[in-house]
Amino acid sequence: MKAHRLAAGVHGAGEPVVLLHGTPSSSLIWRNVGPRLVESGAKIHVFDLLGFGLSERPLSAEVHTSISGQVAILEEMLAHWGLDRFHLVANDIGGRIAQRFGVFHPERLKSLTMIGVVSFDSYPSQRTRKQMEQ
Repeated sequence: MKAHRLAAGVHGAGEPVVLLHGTPSSSLIWRNVGPRLVESGAKIHVFDLLGFGLSERPLSAEVHTSISGQVAILEEMLAHWGLDRFHLVANDIGGRIAQRFGVFHPERLKSLTMIGVVSFDSYPSQRTRKQMEQ
C-alpha cells in the first residue's frame, strides 16, 4: 500500500485510547473529550481519516477510502503507534470502521464505545457527498 500523509497525534500517558471520527469531520471533534480522557489517566491516539480533516485527500479513484479501506489505515496507525490492545471510541462512520475492525480483531480491543454510528447502507448520503466535495 502506498503511504499517504495522515494528520495524527498522541496525548497523555496511561491506558491507550484510540478515537475515530466520522464524516464530514476530523479528529478535531474530540477537542473537548480528549483533554478529559488525558486528565483521567488515558493516553489518547487520534488521526484524521484518509480524505478528511488535515489528512491527504487522494485524487486517484484507485485509492481505497471506503470503510474497509479505512480499516486497513487504522491497522497501519496501530502498528505505527505500537498498540496491541487498546480502548476504541468511535463516532459516525468511525463506528463502522470500529465494528469491522472488531469483527476481525476482537482480541485487540479492551473496550469498544460507539457514538451515533452510521447504520444504513447508502453511505455516503447525497448530503454527505456534497459536503465532502465542498
